[in-house]
Order: sequence, then C-alpha cells, then structure tokens
Amino acid sequence: MNKYNACIYARLSKEDCKNKESESITNQINLIKNYLSEKNDISIKMTKIDDGYSGSNFNRPAFKEMIEEIKKGTINCIVVKDFSRFGRNFIDTAKYIEKIFPMLNVRFIAINDSYDSINENEQDNIIVPFKNLINHAYVKDISLKVKSQKNMKMKNGDFIGSFATYGYLKDPKDKTKLIVDEAVKNVIVEIFNLKIKGYSSQAIADKLNAKGVLSPMEHKKSIGLNYETSFKKNDKAKWQALTVNRILKNDIYIGTLTQGKTTTINHKINLVSKKDKKDWYVIENNHPPIINKQTFKNVQSILSKDTRISPYQNTVFKFSGIAVCGDCGRNMIMKNCGTREKPNYYLICSGYKNKSGCNSHIIKYDTLDNIVLKNLQMYFSLFVNVDNILNTIDEISDNNSKISTLKNAILEKEIEIEKYKKYKFKIYTDFNENLISKTEYLDYSQKYDTEIEKLSKIVLDLNTEIKNIKAGNTDREKWLKAFKELKNIPYLDRALIVTLLNKIEIYNNDTIVIKYLFENEFKKNVEFIRDFVEENTQLKPVLRSAMNG
Repeated sequence: MNKYNACIYARLSKEDCKNKESESITNQINLIKNYLSEKNDISIKMTKIDDGYSGSNFNRPAFKEMIEEIKKGTINCIVVKDFSRFGRNFIDTAKYIEKIFPMLNVRFIAINDSYDSINENEQDNIIVPFKNLINHAYVKDISLKVKSQKNMKMKNGDFIGSFATYGYLKDPKDKTKLIVDEAVKNVIVEIFNLKIKGYSSQAIADKLNAKGVLSPMEHKKSIGLNYETSFKKNDKAKWQALTVNRILKNDIYIGTLTQGKTTTINHKINLVSKKDKKDWYVIENNHPPIINKQTFKNVQSILSKDTRISPYQNTVFKFSGIAVCGDCGRNMIMKNCGTREKPNYYLICSGYKNKSGCNSHIIKYDTLDNIVLKNLQMYFSLFVNVDNILNTIDEISDNNSKISTLKNAILEKEIEIEKYKKYKFKIYTDFNENLISKTEYLDYSQKYDTEIEKLSKIVLDLNTEIKNIKAGNTDREKWLKAFKELKNIPYLDRALIVTLLNKIEIYNNDTIVIKYLFENEFKKNVEFIRDFVEENTQLKPVLRSAMNG
C-alpha cells in the first residue's frame, strides 16, 4: 500500500541551459521516474517544472504551486534529481529540508546526492549542509562571472539590452551593436524639430497619433519583437507625452550609449538599486547618431526652462523661457491687453504678476520682436566679416600660421630624437668592441633614453596643440554655418530663437540684454584675429580688404 504521494520537481536555469553538460528537464524527470518505479511505498501524484528559473531563490511559480499542494495535503513527498535542482541558496534550502518539511511530515528525496529524509542519519547532518553550501557557492560564483562579463561588455560599448531603443535595431551581424531603424528615423527627427518649434510634448504625441504613427511599443510588435511593458493602458498603445519626453531626453540619439544605471544588491536579493552617475558606463560616438549634438543640446535647454503653452495653441510663445526679468530672473509672461479678436500682447515679469516683490518690466511684444530681429541682423553682418577675415588667414602662407610654426618645432625635436638614437647605437657598438666599459655603456644609455623620453613628450604636446587648433576651426565652421544659413531672415520664429539665443534680460529702464549661445565662440575668434594681426602687422591691409569685402 502506497504511503507517500509524491511530486516530481524539476528545474533548469538560464545559466544551466548554456552549459552543455547540464541535464535537460526531460532527463531529470526520466531519472526520477526510473528511481520511483522501484519504490513500492511511493506513487507519483504530479510533476512540477520551473524551466528557466534560477536556484538562487524560491520565487518560482511551479515551486510555489508545489508548496500549496503540500499545504492542501495533496502530496507529502518531494523528489528531485539533486539538491541543486531544488535550490542553491544555502540558508533557505537548509530551512526547507531541516525545518519546514519535517514539521509538515514531508519526505524529501535527492537521488544523485543519495539523500532520503526517511533514512536520515548523523552523516547526513554533516554532508547535506556541506553540499548545500557548495551549491550556494556555485550560484555566487556564476553571479559574479555574469556580472563581470556584463560590465566588460558595457565598458567596451556593447549593447546588452534585450531590445534596442526605439529608433535603433540590433545589428543582425553583431547583436551587441546598434544600427539605425530607417523605418522610424524620420519620426525621431520630427519629434526633435517639433519641440524646437515650440510644440509641447503632449501636442507632439497628439500629432503623431493623428498621423497614425505607431507608438514605440506597437512598432516593436509590428517588426516581430515579443515586447511587453507595464506602461500599456489600452489594447493598442498610443503615443503619450511621457514617451515623447523620454525620447527628447535620451542621448542615445546623438550616438551615446549609456548603460549600467542600476544594479542588484547581490545574487540572493533581487532588488534593483540606482547607481551613482559616475559609475554608469557612458560611451560617446558609439553608434550612428540620428540627431546632431547641437540640436540635442538646444532641446535640453528648452526642457530645462519653465515654459507655458499659448492659449488656444499647441505651441509656446516665441520667447517663452528665453525672455526673463533682468532684476529677479523670473520668466517674462504674455499678457493680452486687448481682446481675443484684436489682441494687444505685452510681456510682464511673472514675479510682478504673482505679487512676489518685483516690478512689471512691461514691454510690448512686437517691440521686443523688432529689437531682437534687428540685433540678430547686425550680428549676421559682424559674423560675415569675421568669417571673411578667418578665411583670409587660412589662405595665408603656412609659414605665417601657428600650425606651421608648431610643425616646424615638431620636425626639430624629431631630428634631435634621431640624433640620440644614433648615439645609443654607437655606444652599443663601442661596448661590443670593448671600447667602453659596461658601466659607461649603461650611464650613457640611460642619459640618452632620458633625452629621448623628454623630447617625445614635447612632440606629443605639440601635436595635441595642433589637434586643438584644428578642433577649434571645426567648431568655428559649425557656428558660422548656423549663422550663414539664417542670413537675411525676414522674421523671427521659435526655432530660430532657441537655436541662437540663450537668454533675453529685460530691465525697467528700457534696457535689453541679449545673450547668444555662440557668444564664447565669437569672442574666441575675434581674439584670435586680434592676436594674429599683432603678430603679423604687415598683413593688416590684406585683412582690412577681406573685412570690407
């Protein structure tokens, strides 16, 4: 007569699946059935399987079901292939085997470990905890190896996520690399452009939904990815303001890969904690960008400003977040002193409106618009002159340029390095021919090595200086190009304002201070021109002609 109703329990973790020597679920079950076929006092009542679950904890669906069956009295015996299949957590595994199962009168059998609780002896009291400790150490070792491998991949710029971020796909040739998803590339570009034009994130989402553009989640599904998220509320996920904001703030779109923002406490506690920003893995220029860095920078500036949406419109006021009170620093806000049909807009200090101890700093909207437009046009004229002068300097003979001077200095140092290398070869020959002693050879050799090292460091520094000058020229080309493209503008729009202006400070005495995003670059190049003229006074007529041209 059968005394025990048994549950066969089998488990296989993801790590075990990668190990070719691990037994499969089927093999575990077959081994247990063969064993029980010779046990007349045990009948198989059910089989529970946790496929793809770690043994480091007992948060497994089939295991929980098995415990519930024990509580109901359906089963009173558990049979596993070995202790490691039951669990690898030393403390919790011991608690079940030594306390919980005996208290519930449950028989526990681990076949390959030759353990049967009904036949437990003093030797088992020593061996069982030892085996569980080994299994526990195995999990810890695997956890450390997996974490170390992930860290190395992130450090090397390999993408380790299950799904690529919207706008990108995993490269079919190398799953750790990202390529641009051409199907939605233009959607990303449109989102950034609309934000620069003054659209709110919700207005952008509404616009995309109206056009029938698939949300990131629906797009993943459409290309065959088995993607789920807790953010889905409807049968078909729509674009939301939150989704748009995530895209606008994500520097992955400028080619930067940021990973390792979170970690787990340890292999036993699967709680996620945030890591300090300094410990993140941030790899710039890691993959093809979709958005240029200046556009991304402009959008981050917009997001950081406190802006308000225009009444009855989807976009913010042109100067929203840019025009500020010169005294208290708060935003200037729009006020209509006319009617809806015949508006008469003014800007006033938000601190004044909220009665926070500031004056109105009132200015007519059209007046500010005209002042900024004329100021920009004046700057365009100045920038064109600066560009002409810089181009003329670039065309002047290399003998008069700083780069040429640096290159000549490098050539001189490299000649000296070769000289000392020849000296080293000569003393080596003299030493082999017994013309100098070993002590003399070592002294001279050390002396020449020191000189070579010193000169090599100078060459490295000179090359770095040349590189920095060329980088400065590249930056110059970027901001000059931005102004050239906007030459002779007939009016101001939101995109132009956030692209060129950092801040407009408005004071009570009719003083307006306009601060440009490119002010530092402009000043640097003006100083460069001034220094160049001082060093090359004979070129003043040429440079004056370039300015007039």
